[in-house]
Amino acid sequence: QQLICNFEDNCDDFIVDSSWGLTNGFNPTPLNYDHTYYNESGHYIFYIPIQRPYTYSKISSKTWIEPPSDKVMCLNLYYYAPQVVPFYIDIVRGDQGELINTVETIQTPALNWTLVSVTLPSEKIKINIKLNSTTGVLLFDDISIDYCIGPLPSPTKSLYNCDFESDTCGIVTLANYPYLWNQTIASDAITKDPYAPLTDFTYKNSSGHYYWSDTKQYQRVIGGAGYFATPSLILPSNITSYCLNFEYYAFGPRQQNSNLRVLAWTKSTTNVLYRLWPPPSQSQYSYRNDQWTWGIINLPIGEYSLLFRIDNQDIVPSSFAIDNLNVTTCQYPLTTLNNYSTVLSFSCNFDDNNECGMENWYDTLQPDPLAKNYTLQNGNTIPDKDLGPLIDHTTGTEDGSFLYWHNTLPYEPNVHGRMQTLRIETNAGSCVRFSYYVKSKGTNNGTLISAYAAGCYGKYLWLLELDDSKGWQTITASFGAYACTEAVYFEIKQSTIAPVAYAIDDIMVDQCTNLPALSTTTVTTSTTSTTSTTHTTSNQTSTTSTTGSTSITITTSTSSQTTSATSTFTSIASSTRNEAVQNKINLKNALLSMSFFIIFM
Repeated sequence: QQLICNFEDNCDDFIVDSSWGLTNGFNPTPLNYDHTYYNESGHYIFYIPIQRPYTYSKISSKTWIEPPSDKVMCLNLYYYAPQVVPFYIDIVRGDQGELINTVETIQTPALNWTLVSVTLPSEKIKINIKLNSTTGVLLFDDISIDYCIGPLPSPTKSLYNCDFESDTCGIVTLANYPYLWNQTIASDAITKDPYAPLTDFTYKNSSGHYYWSDTKQYQRVIGGAGYFATPSLILPSNITSYCLNFEYYAFGPRQQNSNLRVLAWTKSTTNVLYRLWPPPSQSQYSYRNDQWTWGIINLPIGEYSLLFRIDNQDIVPSSFAIDNLNVTTCQYPLTTLNNYSTVLSFSCNFDDNNECGMENWYDTLQPDPLAKNYTLQNGNTIPDKDLGPLIDHTTGTEDGSFLYWHNTLPYEPNVHGRMQTLRIETNAGSCVRFSYYVKSKGTNNGTLISAYAAGCYGKYLWLLELDDSKGWQTITASFGAYACTEAVYFEIKQSTIAPVAYAIDDIMVDQCTNLPALSTTTVTTSTTSTTSTTHTTSNQTSTTSTTGSTSITITTSTSSQTTSATSTFTSIASSTRNEAVQNKINLKNALLSMSFFIIFM
């Protein structure tokens, strides 16, 4: 496969943009001879400087090149530049050109026609010759891709390959998500969804197989998502780089509202996710519809599974199919996993003095003197034993840890705090559950606590105004119909001048169906209740308490509107148990104090 353009005839093998003009030696700009014939009759192209900064001129190979592994192919071109005019040789991969790396940078003046030769890898590629300059003279002639003399390119090695014909190659679809993936024959898929691919990519016929998410079996929901994962792969940290190649087919009547992403999932080590494809730099990636499309990305070194995710923001049945998934060596600089990570789920009970990566949030540019940090405490270390809590929610003991916030002297109005989780991949089936404890010496519901989804969703999941939670309580709230990456902010604001203690324990963010069932109970107590207000924007379990001999009844609220209730909170059996344990501890401390008093009488 040879591509040649000497500009004596039509240049059919390369695409030359409008930044170039064609001339010959009779009309020098500025050279009076070309390279092909070395006389005035020969033609060459000259660069017309672009007056817009950050705009690149580009000459590209028109077709894909696939150099063999047993022969050497080179890109050759001749240039003339009496002064420095930098230009670059890029290797391009992927139907959307999503993987580009610069293999040669030329920034040397040439006072005569000078050869640039670049050996090409034995991969499917295109070539770009690119530059951006507002001054200077640059001429090109005799651009070609042809066989050449030199060392053979390194042979391509395959680390993982799956065409879905015989089996699914160890791939698993993740359960408990709205959408599942499965293997199908093209002829069967089209009977279920008329928009599905008519053929596979491997054999290009209706008898071939591919992997897809069936829009009929798994009905589309707003904010729905689904995953499949490859076996764990080890990408070595030597001189060889690997790339993921795959074919995707986007189908459906409203495909612009569906997304496909590939992530690195370090499930056997740190259990976090790193976005691979589309590249994070291409935030507005545009999928090709109704055709098999080659996707590619270089793989950072490390050990991880490849996790494919689909999601959509519409109920219209649009989806993706995948075929010819392979991991092979490629000529690309070695990279490492980036710093931006997310998780599939989040869970923290704060035991072993561990905050699970949670952080206090504050504005570094405009520090707020009213912002107070959360800290990790237990029943033995809290600064105010009267406010509590004296036990954690997880174990019901003094030694169990929890997240703790309190205001300190001098007491001021409108003090507040915010603690955030790791970033979590959420969808329409996601829920947050946590246990909370509030006790204030105020009497007018001056404490506002909330859980906020901070990301593209940007919404309060739950709010509550109160003075006293009456021990540990548990809340479960859904994220709503949106697929996004969210961190959960746990916020508190104390609007009045009063001492208050706020504790959080047993945080879980996961698919609602993955959360453990809550054991519930109905108890009758004699107590005096306070009035509190709950604001909710999603389904949640709650209880209602009344003054006097109180029946705490488990109820479920399905309203999507903001609601108010009297002393509204979530109660579970362990809350009653923990409160009893805490009462025992209070009694023990009182008896110890009395003993101390008697001894020193």
